[in-house]
Amino acid sequence: MAKAQVVSTDFRGRHNSDLGKSIARVKQGGSWKKQRTIVVLPSADLIPAKVALSHWSLVFPQVPIPDTIQECCGLSMGFTLWRLKTFKDDRLKKPWFRTIAGKEGVGTQDLQFWTDARKYGYRCAVDTRVLVGHYDYDGKFGAADTVW
Repeated sequence: MAKAQVVSTDFRGRHNSDLGKSIARVKQGGSWKKQRTIVVLPSADLIPAKVALSHWSLVFPQVPIPDTIQECCGLSMGFTLWRLKTFKDDRLKKPWFRTIAGKEGVGTQDLQFWTDARKYGYRCAVDTRVLVGHYDYDGKFGAADTVW
């Protein structure tokens, strides 16, 4: 029997170690623009979460504010709490979570859902105090039975 293990890692990265400087860099470079963004990641069967997070940290300039609840435009589905009444709203397209790629656009199931939900006034936020790990049962990314 494997023993319980809690592992947390700070994924903010070097550029976000000084939040004030990071914000100034983004503003000075004019790299933040309010726009819809779609990310296509060439991943074959799997792209490790650390890699995707590092790509997204480079692409999306919304700087996390430590130790707070921060509103955002969408959340991934791995560790999300939902208000159940949201799913009783008949205005939301069903199926709620679907990956699209075609005439209607391109998007993963999580962000496609939030694009639709925001049209009807739903909002989402991330609690930056919660650090979430990933469980590697088979040892594909290191030691088996490890949370990283």
